[in-house]
Amino acid sequence: FPRFFPILGYKVKLSDKEADIYRYVLEKEGFTFEDMLCRLKQLKIKGDYRKTFLKAENIHIKNGRINFFLPKGAYATMFLKNVFIQ
Repeated sequence: FPRFFPILGYKVKLSDKEADIYRYVLEKEGFTFEDMLCRLKQLKIKGDYRKTFLKAENIHIKNGRINFFLPKGAYATMFLKNVFIQ
């Protein structure tokens, strides 16, 4: 797996493989890759890169409540999804 994955935006340069992944997902959802890039440019969404694997820190579970820390840009919802799946 790559260390970073691009978040789609008009300034992000994608490899052919990354573009194919985005094209596949967007077309499944009823969008074209090219239209999405135009919309992102109109909305001035530059895009970014995110680490593909992060480690949550300071995890505490007490009285049905979960507290944890993730670095800026991480997706807490994905962390929680994986906690509850396992």
